[in-house]
Amino acid sequence: MSSVSNMSVKSFSFGGGVQSMAALVLAARGELDFHTFLMANVGDDSEHPGTLAYLRQFAIPYAEAHGLELVVLDRVMKRSGEVRTLYQDLTREGSRSLKIPVRMSNGAPGTRSCTAPVQNQGRRRRTQTPWGDEGRARHGRDRHQPG
Repeated sequence: MSSVSNMSVKSFSFGGGVQSMAALVLAARGELDFHTFLMANVGDDSEHPGTLAYLRQFAIPYAEAHGLELVVLDRVMKRSGEVRTLYQDLTREGSRSLKIPVRMSNGAPGTRSCTAPVQNQGRRRRTQTPWGDEGRARHGRDRHQPG
């Protein structure tokens, strides 16, 4: 007979951005009562490279130096034990998944599929920012098109 533990972990959802890093610094200073920070890693081929570089070069060493736990969680498939990234999941042969949640231009929730084939054909000009594409996923329309 197995027993179920009632143990709970108080954790902070760490996204790798400015606000998450600020929370990590506040926790290190004792101003925020969190010691465990969890980051859901969507994958090296799916996350912005700058976010991953910052995480490895600054955030993880900072957390370790201040006695905090910053855990990067990968998606591991139960049956095979394979680590699967978001990009791999969305571009999987035969996949019909629409797993990217977005807000439509009217504010309603919606979903969309990966647009890599469309982008690679050059059918739509995209505006680049230091953070990546600005377009339908973030704003419901392309920034360079009048709304």
